[in-house]
Amino acid sequence: MKKVKLLYLVFSVVLFSLYSYSKADQRIKMFENLKGGSGKLKTNIVRIPFEIKGSHIIFIDVKINEQEKKKPFVFDTGGVTLLDKTYAKKSNLELKKLYGENYYTILKKIEFPGVKINKFKPFVINFRKKFSSLGNRENTILYGMIGCDVLRFFKLTVDYQTNNIILSDSTEQLVVKNENQDLLKMKILL
Repeated sequence: MKKVKLLYLVFSVVLFSLYSYSKADQRIKMFENLKGGSGKLKTNIVRIPFEIKGSHIIFIDVKINEQEKKKPFVFDTGGVTLLDKTYAKKSNLELKKLYGENYYTILKKIEFPGVKINKFKPFVINFRKKFSSLGNRENTILYGMIGCDVLRFFKLTVDYQTNNIILSDSTEQLVVKNENQDLLKMKILL
């Protein structure tokens, strides 16, 4: 009986490991689809004014593609760039499926003061729903989040004294040989 229990336990661990590995593999492949884009500053150093909402959430105004009106986005150095699904559909952006209920789109341009990002692929999620407490607390409709995958193109300083994000050309140029290359060597921990 003990042998059967031990065999069952080993079998369960192996199955669980295989299942976990396949889910992690799907998530890694999902991130692989989002490579690409390029960033350019209008001058060597750009100052982007921001507002702090709540106790620590940074908001900046962002323009997507050729739209005239800027939209409020959360600025998060630790997250990835996200676009609200409702906004993406109203803007007639093509949603491309990654896996499950995960989508992305290709933006021709993301612009905020002094900065232009071309051919960028953000995740598309129900941002307003998932982060409704952020917007509701400040009576603000949120359109997405600018994350570290956009910021990787620049050297970054967040100056809380003057409420400015300062972007400059990196002193060490990251070289991209092709669209599928990783710019930074890092492990994705799931």
